[in-house]
Amino acid sequence: MAGEDGENTVLNTTASSSSYKEPDAPKLRTNRVEDYRKWKRYITWWKRTTKVPKEIHGTHIMANCLMDDEVSDIAHALEDDQIVGDQGLENLIKKLDDHFLTHGDSKLIQLWRAMRKTEKSADMVWSHYLKQIKKYLEIWKDLASNSKRK
Repeated sequence: MAGEDGENTVLNTTASSSSYKEPDAPKLRTNRVEDYRKWKRYITWWKRTTKVPKEIHGTHIMANCLMDDEVSDIAHALEDDQIVGDQGLENLIKKLDDHFLTHGDSKLIQLWRAMRKTEKSADMVWSHYLKQIKKYLEIWKDLASNSKRK
């Protein structure tokens, strides 16, 4: 491309180092298995691009990214020496994997959480509320019997 003085110039299409913004570590906002799997994948990408030193990855994620209270409580069960250091993030992921991926049948866990959160609103008639609970219990029985057969 010719410049004003007639010389060929090349457009600068690369971002300057001052305009590069490092991606924030992904936040885990729910306690759902599907969201955890997606979050874990984003964490893998984040580890490859972050300038956060590896020895504080675990503490960085614990302090900034676990937005769900139940997930945070699970992570805080780790001892300080397990979360600090080069293996900190791996220890955290292993602890969360134990909860999300190996803690029984994930569908049963999700159903249990849904049942726990079911509340009867003031304008809901009891028969409708009990019908909801009965539906959950039937699904629970089916899932439990299917997981026993495996």
